[in-house]
Amino acid sequence: MDHASSTFLLSLHRAARRMAHREFRHWIFAELGRYLRFDSGFWLRMVVTPTGPQMHDHHLDRQRPDRVTGYLEQELWREDPFVQAALSRPAGSFRMAVSALPQGRLRSFLEAREQQHVVAATDVNPVSGVVVGISVFRRSAADPFNDGELTFIEGVGPHIIDAWTHNWLQDLGARGGERPPPDSGLGVLTAQQVLTATDDDAFAGLMRGEWPDWRGPALPAPLRAHLDQCPDEAWTGHGVVARFQRLRDGLLLLRLRPRHLLDELSPRKREVARLFAGGATQAEVAGRMTLSTSTVNNYLVEIYRHLEVSDKAQLALVVARLPP
Repeated sequence: MDHASSTFLLSLHRAARRMAHREFRHWIFAELGRYLRFDSGFWLRMVVTPTGPQMHDHHLDRQRPDRVTGYLEQELWREDPFVQAALSRPAGSFRMAVSALPQGRLRSFLEAREQQHVVAATDVNPVSGVVVGISVFRRSAADPFNDGELTFIEGVGPHIIDAWTHNWLQDLGARGGERPPPDSGLGVLTAQQVLTATDDDAFAGLMRGEWPDWRGPALPAPLRAHLDQCPDEAWTGHGVVARFQRLRDGLLLLRLRPRHLLDELSPRKREVARLFAGGATQAEVAGRMTLSTSTVNNYLVEIYRHLEVSDKAQLALVVARLPP
């Protein structure tokens, strides 16, 4: 890796940790412009199907708003080498001269928007099946991207895609209001209830531990049914617990964590464990839950035995690992 790539990546990952996503996505194109000359840029997240792309999200950098609406309305994806590449080889980098395209609607569309040369990096999420890509364009037909610039995008492109995705998940996770347990996974669903992003390894491991043959972007049938019927309650499977959280913009957070012995207790016993582990005395727990102190004591005996703990401190450690 050369010095320019290394310097860019260091700045990228530092910014991803400290910036809100709305700020970070603008920063990426501005910072990339310090190392690679281009006139406009485009970020997309979509599912590619045999009948065409289903766009989940996009971000335009110095491009006309109809770059996306016109493209989809005219079904230009039918002629687009980018989509064909995503169908056959979603991961990788490529460059293209618009002048090399046959005369037709797509070429006219791009030329009208001063997009004569493109270099792009794409990736596909192995869990959600969502294709993510970043493209940058030059307006002059006489100014193609060279081999060194393609090599630069090949090196930094996967990092940009990863940093963008995890910065967004971090932003959404904070908006969800919970600090996730270390062994949990996070996924994001569109308003149509299909996955559009995940934190990859953790999420994939939990989902495939429960459903070995599953692959997105659609949720497994039990989760879809639960989301339709009782989305505000946790869903408990053989090995995972799933919870949904709605955000104002129509997105859904799907939080997964491993199933724990605590999940096998009744809701009332879990609440006794939570209150007692949080510092309440047995009498205080009894008062808050309108139970007798002897009932609380009996519950705690059963809780200790089931969780294989011997004192309040050990119980607190167990309870602290899980969200309420």
